[in-house]
Amino acid sequence: MAGSTSTMVEAPRIDVADFKGRLAAGEKATVLDVRGAAAWDSSNEKIPGAVRTTADQLRVDPSWPKSQLTVVY
Repeated sequence: MAGSTSTMVEAPRIDVADFKGRLAAGEKATVLDVRGAAAWDSSNEKIPGAVRTTADQLRVDPSWPKSQLTVVY
């Protein structure tokens, strides 16, 4: 598209070991599980307390604490 400027901003990433370490240290986190139905159904790994949603229905909930980590996977 001529004359258009678009900037893609990549979301910060955290690896599993860092995330587990933060949780073990007592850091609170909001966890959003946006895996597709097939991945969800076939997985033995689910994070307790994670909010289950789909990528197309993902919306920021104003009640989520802004002072804590939010992880989307």
